[in-house]
Amino acid sequence: MRRLFWLTLGAVLGAWTVLRVQRFARQFGPRGVAGRAVGAGAALRAFAADVRIQMRHREAELRRAAGGMPSLAGPPARHSRAIDGPDTWDATDIDKDGH
Repeated sequence: MRRLFWLTLGAVLGAWTVLRVQRFARQFGPRGVAGRAVGAGAALRAFAADVRIQMRHREAELRRAAGGMPSLAGPPARHSRAIDGPDTWDATDIDKDGH
């Protein structure tokens, strides 16, 4: 009876170990890693979109508090540099206070 118990216990533990090793191999094989990378990429894109939305909300809030100050995002778009000449606007011309 004792031998049968140990034989059964060994078979169960062996089967359990094989299943765990197979699951580990699937998770860290090429397909498992690629699947996690795709999921992480989608999560990062969603996070970046949330950050951009909240950034725009906060910027609008700050502009309202500052009395509707115009945006300092950059110069107006130009159609052709050959006609207008060299671009003279430089981002270092405006410090963080807008002066």
